[in-house]
Amino acid sequence: IQNVTIYDGLLGMEPSISTLLNNPALLEQYDIVFINCGAMEMNMMGPSLVESPTVQANLRNFVESGGSLYASDWAYDYIERTWPYTIEFYGDDNMVDAAAWGIDGYITAQVEDTALANYLGQSSVSLNYDLGSWVVTESAGSGTRILVTGAAQALDVNTFQNVTVPNAPLMVMFEYGEGKVMYTTFHNEAQSTADMDIILEYMVFEL
Repeated sequence: IQNVTIYDGLLGMEPSISTLLNNPALLEQYDIVFINCGAMEMNMMGPSLVESPTVQANLRNFVESGGSLYASDWAYDYIERTWPYTIEFYGDDNMVDAAAWGIDGYITAQVEDTALANYLGQSSVSLNYDLGSWVVTESAGSGTRILVTGAAQALDVNTFQNVTVPNAPLMVMFEYGEGKVMYTTFHNEAQSTADMDIILEYMVFEL
């Protein structure tokens, strides 16, 4: 992979995620845009980034024209606000970060996608959610390809009791126009397992 640019997603230093997402000409220079968990969602000027009609339109146009977008965990709001019917997230859809109720721990997940299973050489994977409050998904919309599912442990937003969300889609992908969007509930950082490393490799080349 060459010509990688890192945009600051947390402190607002330049080049920043705000600069990237508000500039369609800048977005068009890239084949793939990765929005990592914890990337800035608020904006000191005007609406928050995830709720900005300009940002949403820029992301849609980027993907529709053949670009690929990947978001992980808390960055889900960029997908939910821009393509609201592709993934059903846990909690109140009208509130930012309302789906972040996952309980930390390992999940033995099932690989639902044949191509990914062949790449991994197995039909199940070990996923490490080393931090609580990860984003839980409940289902996928029509046209969304579910790659990995698992029994997600979450905190009930009403009773604050532990609940299980069966067959939660933990990794999904959908096409929009000429491009693709991929989302994972898990990170690809220090807590990654060997399975997660292979998934990341597959994901990069799939996009």
